[in-house]
Amino acid sequence: MSKNSNFVLYHVAYEPQSGVWTMIKNLIAQQKNDGYRSSCIIYYSTDDYLKWISREVNINNIDIHCIKIKKSRFSRLLILFNSGLSNYINANHKNENLKIFLNFHDAHFSAACLPLKLKNKSANLIVFHGCPNGLLQTNYVKLLVHWFLNVILLFFSSSTLITVSEKDIELIRKKLVLPKKRFKTIYNGVPEVILLNKKNKNFVIGFIGTIDTRKQWWIAMDAIEEASKQSNNIILKIAGNGPDKKLLEERILLKPDLFNYVGEVSNPTEEFYNDVDVLLMTSKLEGLPMVILEAFSLGIPVISTPVGGIPEIVINGYNGYLVNDDSNNIGNKISLLNENMELLQNLSNNAYSTFKEGFTIQKCSERYVDTFLNKD
Repeated sequence: MSKNSNFVLYHVAYEPQSGVWTMIKNLIAQQKNDGYRSSCIIYYSTDDYLKWISREVNINNIDIHCIKIKKSRFSRLLILFNSGLSNYINANHKNENLKIFLNFHDAHFSAACLPLKLKNKSANLIVFHGCPNGLLQTNYVKLLVHWFLNVILLFFSSSTLITVSEKDIELIRKKLVLPKKRFKTIYNGVPEVILLNKKNKNFVIGFIGTIDTRKQWWIAMDAIEEASKQSNNIILKIAGNGPDKKLLEERILLKPDLFNYVGEVSNPTEEFYNDVDVLLMTSKLEGLPMVILEAFSLGIPVISTPVGGIPEIVINGYNGYLVNDDSNNIGNKISLLNENMELLQNLSNNAYSTFKEGFTIQKCSERYVDTFLNKD
């Protein structure tokens, strides 16, 4: 039996997708590899989500338990009155003397307040995967929720609050009046993979993420059009899905030679990054994007807007470039790297070094486990 088998780690979330889900499955895989009993408990409200997460679980071989919540605009709040989490854990470990660790992911309006009644001693962490949109909104309903969450966290919960960047602590504390000592930053991590040996005829700029206004995908397309005026071998490879998908496809039809849209990908390393030279991010709001860490793990430098925690990992001129959301400026940076392969190689080497030094999933997982153990 593993020396870590007396610890059970549960990752709890409400309908996680995108980077949050990637982080959860990475942590579970690493923790199981380290000998821990690690699995996932997911609250969901639609059958479509259940089908999607079931496919993901089968592909990634993850232990999961799903708890259904009635679909409504108040689904997150309904979790407050649901005892399914405690019931499942107590029933599943009825005769075991264990320490139960609960890692709540991106459940800002529910995780702090769940009606937990566990028989085993436990420690809880609440993870803010970026400063959530909900905390940035100021309508009266959101303000009421902010007040309620603040009261619970301040007076009734001892959970450690985890952020994925130092910047997020400042943003969250503007809405939630909590002492800074309650927070701890644990940077995200990704698995180590084999470095790519690309042989491109074209200079491929990658753009991956939700196709919506937050990502400002049109700026990326504008930048490629600007860069193409200086060189005819530049292509923007786009992956993802979202509410602006039709607008994106209409834009591609105008200049199909410049854009390659591959849709939503389940394995970015093999289906997206395999021929990407530089990753481009034009977002106006981010936490600590997993896609940047994935790019760094493959030695791919990044051109990005300086939002969220990105300036904490993308060092201007070292492993990429920080730019404003001006397409001309971005286009010039793309052209510069296309014309200077030595500079591109230096940025690539430094991107991989950045990943190895602080952003492997092994180091990330160790920080979470250490936080649990020190808190317990």
